[in-house]
Amino acid sequence: MRGYRTVAWAAACAIFGGLAACGGSSHPVSGATHAPAARHPADAQLTTAQARSIFAAFLPRFSQLRTDPALTAALTTGPETTSETFLKGSGGFALGALTGQRFLVPELTSYPRWFLAGGSATDKQGFLFVMVQRSVGAPWREAAEMYDVSLPPQILPDLKSAGFAPSGYADTLPSADPALNVDPSGLSAAYARYLNDGGHGAGEPNFATGSSTTGYLHQDQQTAASARALGWHFSDDHQASTLPAYSLQLPDSAGALIVFYTNETLSWTARSSSARVPRSATEYPNLPPLQFFNELGIKTARPGLRVTASSVNECLAFVGPAGTENDVVIVNNGKGTGISKSG
Repeated sequence: MRGYRTVAWAAACAIFGGLAACGGSSHPVSGATHAPAARHPADAQLTTAQARSIFAAFLPRFSQLRTDPALTAALTTGPETTSETFLKGSGGFALGALTGQRFLVPELTSYPRWFLAGGSATDKQGFLFVMVQRSVGAPWREAAEMYDVSLPPQILPDLKSAGFAPSGYADTLPSADPALNVDPSGLSAAYARYLNDGGHGAGEPNFATGSSTTGYLHQDQQTAASARALGWHFSDDHQASTLPAYSLQLPDSAGALIVFYTNETLSWTARSSSARVPRSATEYPNLPPLQFFNELGIKTARPGLRVTASSVNECLAFVGPAGTENDVVIVNNGKGTGISKSG
């Protein structure tokens, strides 16, 4: 299991099931520098052919992370490292080859350099990777990996719905761009605020109905009601991330594709000593899974006992031009980063 909000919380381990991992404590930034007139010199602008070659070498090794977590530092970077270190290779898929691969390479000559690679592992599962190289000669590592199990495969990963060819180039965007509905650098805070306000906040942007917006909020309501019936109080708090967004101009469009992060803290607080504790891996799906209770040494509940789970959300948004009505968050995948208890 790999996702968080693309599937129901009934798979409570989901935010802790991500295969995606990262290495290194530094985080990549999205550049606002456009390529010079000399379009693709080999020592500056990455070519789509180079991106294909890089990803072809990366993917088989990435698929081994589940059985060989020692590869984490060599293959990944940023928040993915934190997640995979916590997971210790316990989750995810061995992807193997991805069909229908597509690549989008920013017009970017500075470092760090990055590109997007997408493909489909099954008819119902698409993947989108952000690959980053921090400096000249440095290894390429994965900074984000998103997947989707609920949307048609043409939405993600082949990006066909956004007008992308099998491979191509796109302009990067500045962190503050008045031509867009929301600045790329402000999307993390806007999305966190939307979820914390239950979708009722008055601030912009407006988010379109979908599994990562209205569906997400509905799921939280169901989780809270179910947890309350089992003797627990559930809360879900979102925070803006300080990580920069990866932003690209959509081909032949005034809109943009943005990959960004948010942070999340889930907690369950026992209301009394009779609060239920799972006895199997599948019992009480709206409570933390049995694995969490076992790792935290919890056998019975007591008033005020709190179980907390933290995660980083990797999100993909299609943002419209200024003056349009909706910003659409297509995918929100949560990757677990830790669990704790108090009280």
